[in-house]
Amino acid sequence: TEIYTLSLHDALPISDGALWHTWLDTSWHGWENDGKPSFVNYLTSSPAATAKADGALDVFCRCADGALWDRSYDHGWKPWVSLSGGIYPGTGPGACSFGGIVCAFVEGNDHALWARSYDSSHGVWSQWFIPKNPQKQPDGGFLTSSPAAANDNHGATLTVLVRGKDNNVWAKTDRKSVV
Repeated sequence: TEIYTLSLHDALPISDGALWHTWLDTSWHGWENDGKPSFVNYLTSSPAATAKADGALDVFCRCADGALWDRSYDHGWKPWVSLSGGIYPGTGPGACSFGGIVCAFVEGNDHALWARSYDSSHGVWSQWFIPKNPQKQPDGGFLTSSPAAANDNHGATLTVLVRGKDNNVWAKTDRKSVV
């Protein structure tokens, strides 16, 4: 089993706006530069990563254009893909795999929680949507932090955590369908 560590540049003495990673199998490997979407479009957030059921990785970052970008690793890095959207400056994404679905969450420019999901069985990304059960979002849907997402060890329950304008941590848990 390999363990990956990802960083924008926090653990490195450089600030080039690229994605860097290291991994652990029997020992830690050196940091590797995984690039950025283009020469002028660099990463502006910390990365969020999730592993799919088949072991492939998806890494998400906010870039200089304000959009969410995805880069997948499956026996080698795939090209960067823009998932568009308007992510509030200074925030980053949360990501999680959930029953064969990859979900990415962001704080939109309207301060609401937004999501996109990828269905591996169909190979298609959804359009941007606001997750169900808005009564479980902060008052008025106003976020003051980047979202964090996790699933249980069976991949059957997804939880998204955010901080609201009341400074409380709000959680949304879904056990049956994509948020």
